[in-house]
Parts: sequence; structure tokens; C-alpha cells
Amino acid sequence: MLLFSMLSLMCQYGFTQNCNSPQSSYDLHANRIRARVLNSGTLFNNGISGQFILDQDPNAGLDNASTIYSAGLWIAGVDPGKNLKMAVGTYYDFDRTDFWPGPLGPDGTINIFDCNNWDRHFRVTGNEVSDYIGQLDYYKNNLTAALADFPSVLGWPGTGNPHFSAIHGFSLPNTSQDLAPFFDADNDGKYNALKGDYPAVHLKDKLPFLADEIVWSVFNDQGNGGVHQISGANALQIEVQQTSWAFSCSAQPNSILDRTIFTAHRIINRGNDALYSCYMGAYVDFALGCANDDYIGCAPQQNTFYAYNQTAVDGSIDGDCGAGAEFLTQPPAQAVTFLNTPLVKMMAYQQNTANTPTKSTDFYNYLTGRWPDGTYPTPTGTGYNPGSTMAPVDFMFPGNPDQNNDWSMCAAMLPNGNRAAVGAANIGRLLPGESNELVLGWSVHTNTQVPCNIGNTLQEIGSVQTAFNTHFQDVCSIITKAPEPVPDTIQIFPNPTNGAVTLQFGSLKVTEVQLYGSDGRLVKQWKNLPEMRATLSVEDLAQGFYVLQMHTAQGVFTHKICITR
Repeated sequence: MLLFSMLSLMCQYGFTQNCNSPQSSYDLHANRIRARVLNSGTLFNNGISGQFILDQDPNAGLDNASTIYSAGLWIAGVDPGKNLKMAVGTYYDFDRTDFWPGPLGPDGTINIFDCNNWDRHFRVTGNEVSDYIGQLDYYKNNLTAALADFPSVLGWPGTGNPHFSAIHGFSLPNTSQDLAPFFDADNDGKYNALKGDYPAVHLKDKLPFLADEIVWSVFNDQGNGGVHQISGANALQIEVQQTSWAFSCSAQPNSILDRTIFTAHRIINRGNDALYSCYMGAYVDFALGCANDDYIGCAPQQNTFYAYNQTAVDGSIDGDCGAGAEFLTQPPAQAVTFLNTPLVKMMAYQQNTANTPTKSTDFYNYLTGRWPDGTYPTPTGTGYNPGSTMAPVDFMFPGNPDQNNDWSMCAAMLPNGNRAAVGAANIGRLLPGESNELVLGWSVHTNTQVPCNIGNTLQEIGSVQTAFNTHFQDVCSIITKAPEPVPDTIQIFPNPTNGAVTLQFGSLKVTEVQLYGSDGRLVKQWKNLPEMRATLSVEDLAQGFYVLQMHTAQGVFTHKICITR
């Protein structure tokens, strides 16, 4: 009788009740940007105010003003029956969502128990990974200590992790589907930290790499039959695996990477139907401090759209800026860059007007480069010119704001207003089980000088793209160079040391040794080392922890050393 009652409850609540709205959020803050990430298809919003905040120089007297009020992931496609399916994120809202927590099963569904279990973010720092790998020989024989000292590494939700449930109290899906990304030391496809695997960012066609902070979550648009309350569309039955990361460049205060965070959105079709005419993109409600005096522009050649301030003084046009803090000096520009796929459409509109999307066809039209009524934009004024004989365009306001002859909001002298933008990529067809990925760079650019000016924004965007193209291997943070377990053939002693450190490496060919401070700066470098053994002087360095890197024919090996005085 008891078993029957339990089964009845499971049937009533576990399989028929819609999943609860997602609640989890995490503030990524490894560098000068503090950005709130959620697992609901929404970013940078807490339901009240914008949460994409640049840490300012305290001597400049600037408020902690946000540059984005809210952002969201938009995905749409058409099934074989030509039915539109869609899921969108706009603002954090406890009661309204198109997404719910958790990975979908092989049948494209999820139950309420799994939704509740996965309503969380998984976070790890590069220093934690480096510390763990540097002591792997000890921890691989001391599971209890490993679980206690490094729960973020041992509990990472990588496929097949045997220690996941010991940390989190529930099990990973009993399938071979990919979950959180990791460096697979033994290439067996399963995550096991005791074998040298560790959390990492692993993008499509890229080498795995570390960052100063990595945050991962997974959500879906099926929600055990949940109704899409924002778009009103039918579910695509997609799973979204979201990785967010940042690099600390405190030793290089002018580095654009210290003012950038990255998000990767891996989209997997878990349903039985192929999806056609698929687009995915980013919705951004910009708010450079005061939200009512921002202009929006686009740099199609750099797959970027951005916002800049209409005037030299934030909030000077309309003093009613809502709950957001204002910038007390010239506001920065905020850019969004599609790093791994072309930006094919960019639309911008004023909020709380007839062009604000309210139903599924409105959202899909914006993703495909049209106004809600189906009109294509034309390059004059606001871009909304029904009946115009001008040729339609794919990108709104692509002109340089400094040039009056280019089509920009500044040249068009548009009135003040609260504006949003949608940038989209065309992914075409998505078959059952197939995945695609959208990688975005969210960067703040402080070299703006006068109204309608974006300073060196486009040049800095080029630096962000270059870092992405080169697998982030040459950025300012030392820990981006993924640490490898030190082979048994390498010995490093004494450690701690107060004058010199000896490296013994046998027949292994060592081409270079580098020593980095705890802030990521290169402090010493040795080349043309002798064979088998080298003694390196560190007596001129201050007391503290350092990262030693050995560049060898077998790869780059990282180890921490301690200098005492």
C-alpha cells in the first residue's frame, strides 16, 4: 500500500507537474566586471536592476552603474509540419519563463525532481584547479581528503564523474551524453579528477583551457510540459549548456580582457523532430547607467553590436533613470561580439512602443531581421519605414557615430528613449541529437571622450577576437595555460626554498622554464638549460607563492613553488 501511494505521488507530482521556475544565479567576478549569470536563458539582471557592473577607479568618484539592464538567449526554428517553435530569455522573473533547469533525457523530457536538483550553478577557479593538479599524486590516493579540500573539482558535473553524488547528493544522468566541459587527461570520455581530469572551458574546434573563474549550468525549454510564458511558442525540446568565464588581468589594467566576460551557449536538440530555419541570438536591453539616453550601433565586419551614450553627461536628457545608478563622468561603450559564428542580423528598437515584441511571431521576426509586422528595415531614420522603396538591410545603424554621413542613431538625431537590440546567427537545420554553439564576448570600453563617440571600441573588440582565435593561450592570466600533472620523471626540490630550486628531468628535453608571480606576471625566465638537471636561483625574489612552468617536448608542465625568507 505504501509503495502504491509513493508511485501515485510520483505520477501526480514527478511526471505531470510542470517544473518550477529557475531560481539559481551566480555573480561572476574574476576581473573588473561583476556579472550575474542565471540558468533561465537570462543574463545580467536580478529582477530589479542591471547586474553587469564595471568596477571603477574609486578615486574617480563613479557609482557602480550597470552597462546592461538585462540580456537573454533567443532560439527559434520550424518543425517538419512548419510549426514555429521558440524559447527566449528577457528579464529575470520568478513567474514567467521559457526555460527550466536541468538536462533533458534521451526522450527530450525532464521531471520536476531533476529540475529542482539542477537549479544550481557549478563554479571553479583556475587557482583551485592549479592547486589540485599540483598535488594530484597525494590526492589520487586520498579520496576523502580530495572531496573535502576540492569539492568544486571532485564534484564537477562532467560525464561519468563517479564522485558527483558524494558532493551534491544526487546522480548524474545514466547516459553517455556530454555535460560540463573538462580536460580529459586519459581521453576516455569520462570525468574522473583522480585520474588527472579537471574542469576547463572546451569550445567546439578549440583546445580546452582554464580561466580565472568558470561557471557552468544547464537548462531546457521543455520543463516537464511547462508553458512558454514569454514567447507563447511551443517547445523546441532543446537543452542549453551554458559556460561563463573570465580572465583576471589586474597586472595589465588597460587590458580589454580585464573588462570582458565570455559566455558559451551549447544548444542540443533532444527532441524527435528536426528543426529548420533555426536562428539563435542575443537580446540586450542596454543601460549605460541611465537607460534613457543610449544609442545603439553595429559593426557587421566585426560581428558586433554595441551601445554608447547619446550625451556627454549621463542622464542629462531625462532625469528619470529608474533604479539604475548613473555614471558621473563620460559613460563607457558596451559591446556584444559573436566570436565563433557570423552575426547575420541586427535589429534595434525603442522599448514600450508598438514595436516591442509580445508574441512568438514578433520574436521570430526580430531574429530573422524584420520588424514585428514583417517589414524589413531600411537605412534611414529609425529603420522602420513601411512602404519605403529603399533596399532593405540586415544590420541597423552600421555607421560610425563620429561620421555624420553614416547611418547611425547619432547622425539620425533620434530622440532619447530606452532601447534594446537583437543580434542573430543563422544555424539553419538542427537534427535530433545535433548541437550548435554560440560564443559571445561581453566587453566594456572606457576610452569614450565626447558624445556620440566610441573611442577605441572597435580596436579593442579586435583584441578580444584575436584572443578567442588563439585559444586564449596568450592572454594575461598564467592559469589559462592548462596545467598538466608533473610526470614522475620530473622532480622539483627543495620546495619551499629560500635560495634556489633544482629541477631534475632525466632525458626529457626542456626548452624553457618560466616563473610567474601570483599576480600572473612573468618574473624570471631561463633558456638553454643543461641536460637532465638544472639549478635555478630565486634568491632575489620576495617571499610568496610562484607558478613554475616547464616547456618540454611533451607539453607544458606547471607546478607551484613557495619561496621563504
